[in-house]
Amino acid sequence: MKGLALVVCPGATPSVEMGVRDMYLDESIDLPDIRTVEDLISWLQDHGISYEVLGKNFAGQPIIVVKKEGSGGEPLVITAGAHTSEPAGVLATLLLLRDLDIDNPLYVVPLRDPFGWQGYELCLEYALGEAVTLTDHMSLEDLLLDRGEEILLKEPGFVLARIKDIVFASLVPPGRPTGPREVEQRVNQVLRDHPELMSSLVGSRVVFPGNAGDSEGVWDFYRAFSAVISDDGIVADMNRQFGGVNEPPEVSMLRQLVDDVQPGMVLDIHEGQGSTFYLFV
Repeated sequence: MKGLALVVCPGATPSVEMGVRDMYLDESIDLPDIRTVEDLISWLQDHGISYEVLGKNFAGQPIIVVKKEGSGGEPLVITAGAHTSEPAGVLATLLLLRDLDIDNPLYVVPLRDPFGWQGYELCLEYALGEAVTLTDHMSLEDLLLDRGEEILLKEPGFVLARIKDIVFASLVPPGRPTGPREVEQRVNQVLRDHPELMSSLVGSRVVFPGNAGDSEGVWDFYRAFSAVISDDGIVADMNRQFGGVNEPPEVSMLRQLVDDVQPGMVLDIHEGQGSTFYLFV
């Protein structure tokens, strides 16, 4: 897998910036299979990188931060994993923790959503309390219809079911798989069309399959997409609801970190699920 990271550091010299920019261009990087937040922590420990726990999400999984003291310049916060169907961002932060050498104080949150990162099968296992194996979308649909505590909606190729206060969605891709955004759009449409359903789901955790076909490290079920239904009735991922009524703990912890650190810049690393990447700055 290629890891590509572009970081512009406040107070850094142009040579440092260019060095970071060129660090991983066209380099094939072998990284271990980091399936869970526990795997990520093991990787940090293997590389002698210390970390702290900011807090835990609703499932009791840790949200971790790596802090590196600097000698000058404004603090820099780097985050990834808000959209866990974009694994290149998470892997890029690990490479930066291993290789990046800057003067600025550095705070890195490499995995903002460990629940979605672990994949759709493990999300279902958390809710059901037993092992789950998915072979295709029909096996997912059958499982939700059979084990769902409440079937919220059933349409051709689409199921919305609640298990243990978590809303699970299944959507058979109508064409070439395009990732979880297609599922998100369908759920948002359902919420608009069924206001009585929307009002009952505000504040609920909702989880989608990766639905990425043969996209490396995501596939259909290897990663999941985790979000919360906002008070205005839309799927709000981990880049939404800062300071909102239904602010999830993953968002609250990051907001508190930024409030405490007062960084000169915050970089949130994402993947374009192709040959591109992008940053929120």
